[in-house]
Amino acid sequence: AWKETAESGLLRFLGANKLPHNNPFKTLPLFSDVNSALATGLAPTSSGFKSIETLCSNIYTNQKNNIQALKAALLAAIFHQCYLLKVLPEVPVHMKSKISMIANWIKNSPHLAFLNASERELIAFFCWEKPPANFNMQLSSESKTEDIVLFRILVHIAVVALGSKNESLTKLFHTAILSPETLAGSWLPCMAEDTQAMAVRVLGGRWYKCSNGHAYFVDKVLNHNILFMDV
Repeated sequence: AWKETAESGLLRFLGANKLPHNNPFKTLPLFSDVNSALATGLAPTSSGFKSIETLCSNIYTNQKNNIQALKAALLAAIFHQCYLLKVLPEVPVHMKSKISMIANWIKNSPHLAFLNASERELIAFFCWEKPPANFNMQLSSESKTEDIVLFRILVHIAVVALGSKNESLTKLFHTAILSPETLAGSWLPCMAEDTQAMAVRVLGGRWYKCSNGHAYFVDKVLNHNILFMDV
């Protein structure tokens, strides 16, 4: 019976052998406040999410420069407090109900007007919402530790994406995750091509390979310069 009324902190303690022992999101701006307010709303004795609503409204109204940080912290807190519980062998019915209420709040609350529709959908996914079609990367009670670590890397990228400002280089992650169609026909920076081909373009001449398999470069024939280079 006590399990059915356990709060998320106790459930995490009981599943300590399965859940990650560290929380790298703790260093995120606003994470501590958002995570604490969310935990209050998930408590068995809580009747709603007044704490998290008040926090989000205050930041949205009085700290416009922290909106992106709030988005990132909200996603990280939802993942930490809600989604990770999926790896436990048993989750109380009341907690599943609370998580479902959080999902509905994410999708419909006017207190989250700073989130667009795609951002709401992304965060709601971590409230155990049905994943998009053909999305097979999920956690469950069958997930191994390696699966959890890999999944958390994906969450880190999503957190970075939501926290990116328009002028940030990491804004690319936001576009790639939430509106990938806008990148059609785009070209991204990449590693330099073959260094041997680059040398030929700059210096002229040509690369050859000796009978022992060593590559060497012959400069302009008139100079009779030969560079030997092992590859």
